[in-house]
Amino acid sequence: MHIVHFLSMRKFYELLQFLGVSMRIAQIAPLWERVPPLGYGGTELVVSLLTDELVRRGHEVTLFASGDSITLAKLQSVGIEPRSK
Repeated sequence: MHIVHFLSMRKFYELLQFLGVSMRIAQIAPLWERVPPLGYGGTELVVSLLTDELVRRGHEVTLFASGDSITLAKLQSVGIEPRSK
């Protein structure tokens, strides 16, 4: 049953792309590390890759993350200032 659900969702997504419909998406990342992270590939790396790909596919994405994050999406800093270099 899960495979049928996956295939139907995939077809639905392909239809949205064909029609030129975009989504407004909010991504929320852990706040104690920048996105993408420096020096390791944790949750923040997955959030970064997914967020940037959604933007490339034409969706309106807002990333809620630390202020020193780097993204193609609109970055909404949630009170953590960028680290000094």
